[in-house]
Amino acid sequence: MFVSNRFPLGIGYIASYLERELDMEIGLFDCVAEQPNGILIDGMIRWGCDDQAIKRKIEEFAPDFVGVSQMFSYLDKPVRNIFSIAKETNPNIINIWGGTHPTIAPNECLEFDDVDYLILGEGEAPIKSLIKTLNEDGDISTLKSLGYKDENGEIFVNNQREWIQNLDEHVLPARDKVNFASYLGANKEANIVTSRGCPFSCTFCTAPAFYQKRYNGRSPELVVDEIEHLHKDHGVQKFIIQDENISFQMDRIEGIADEIIRRKLDIKWYAEAGTLIARLNPKLIEKMAKSGIMAINLPVESGDQSVLKKMAKPLKLSKVMPIVEACREHHVRVRSFLLLGMPGETGEQREMTKDFAHSVGFDWNYLSLLQPLPGTEVFEELKAAGTEFKIDEVERFIVPPKHGMGYTGEELLQTRHNFNIFLNFENNFNLLKGNLSVALTDFEDIANRYPNVAHIHHYLGLARYKNMDLTGALTSFLKAVETAKAYPTSEGPTLNASDWIDALKYSLSVSENMSSYLERHVETSLDYKYGHIDANSVFSASTVEMGYKVASLEEMHGASLV
Repeated sequence: MFVSNRFPLGIGYIASYLERELDMEIGLFDCVAEQPNGILIDGMIRWGCDDQAIKRKIEEFAPDFVGVSQMFSYLDKPVRNIFSIAKETNPNIINIWGGTHPTIAPNECLEFDDVDYLILGEGEAPIKSLIKTLNEDGDISTLKSLGYKDENGEIFVNNQREWIQNLDEHVLPARDKVNFASYLGANKEANIVTSRGCPFSCTFCTAPAFYQKRYNGRSPELVVDEIEHLHKDHGVQKFIIQDENISFQMDRIEGIADEIIRRKLDIKWYAEAGTLIARLNPKLIEKMAKSGIMAINLPVESGDQSVLKKMAKPLKLSKVMPIVEACREHHVRVRSFLLLGMPGETGEQREMTKDFAHSVGFDWNYLSLLQPLPGTEVFEELKAAGTEFKIDEVERFIVPPKHGMGYTGEELLQTRHNFNIFLNFENNFNLLKGNLSVALTDFEDIANRYPNVAHIHHYLGLARYKNMDLTGALTSFLKAVETAKAYPTSEGPTLNASDWIDALKYSLSVSENMSSYLERHVETSLDYKYGHIDANSVFSASTVEMGYKVASLEEMHGASLV
């Protein structure tokens, strides 16, 4: 598992806002940034600071309020632990719980004794109102976006929301409260948001409940002001845009691209979440490419139109291929998000998803399993049908949903594994007929991240062979065999790395030319299907610099890679 060290934008915005509005002293403590390496505690790896470090920080700062933002439901247990540490350190501390999870599961969160208040939805305005009211000994019962227990332990939740109306008049996040340079890494990358919310109602997504289908965007000029500041003052070269739906307003994203081009900013960027396919067109993609976009992620989700309808996904599959072709024309990588396991989805419909992705030929496919997260329509549907859920069993992207839908979790995991091998390795678009440098870069990146997965080394060997690097191919195939023996998996016996080793060893022993292909009949016996390249086109993936190669897989969630 790889934990990305990114500046916590939500807490950063709240810190700046409270300082400006209430003249408060704010401290920001990012546990993962302070302790980015895993710690083995009670037989489990914990990312971030241990309890003692958290307690010391609270003691040093001596806060009146402790706020924690929880975006994902599966983090319920560590968040509760932080609140308990705060109360143990000083029982008078007021604990405030914000983020997606308390917004969509407020009653369950308020049953926890060590939390005092919940902030629902967007946090800045309601937390300001709460603190101001508490300081003035006012009546909190009228406050919007608030959950709490009264003196009798009765739970009150006001789901009416208080929002920042004009983001152009809003603050920038408090990056000055941390060692911001430590977040940039070797690639000098930083995360920003240009808008908030999404107006759509996808049944598997928590955004409709969190944002109540609201969308609010910043002006292109101010977005690029922030980009330019981070680029020139902090040396940021790559920007990770974390909007829920960056392309909802086409004129706004086009304006951002135009402004980057006008200012001649030499940067790279990509939108981490999927980009709304219906809003993309060749002209916009061309401008995005000129402004430095490295890759576009398309939330295709399913290759079956009826499943997309059940998802309430505003997508016509016929729109996908023209967008992919436009991306390729402008040397922009294009990748898919695919989601398996919707209620009622059949095995045939999952095969249609695989076949559709294969027919399009994405540079990479991110395969996820449906997780019925609290606050989603899917969750409510399954709950109404009698399914019981435990929050600590919801492991996003990793553990399949445990509910009866005609297949077991193990079967769904195996399906994802098989689809991943088929789409991203065996029929990898760039290995078959695209840009071989991309395939080499991707496979090398993944092999470094997941050295104990045999098939990754096997397909890296095939890519190196296609690049006429016989010595490198031999090294990879040897690693594949070694790894399959040390970490046996279901796909291990199906790989013919041992046969490749014999053929390459023989070829290297009888030939002084280490950059040529095996004889065709030998390739046929090895079931080689990836073709040849001109000798003048051979390259090293570690030294190639080209726009189409950038944005390797480092920025994406790792569970779907292998």
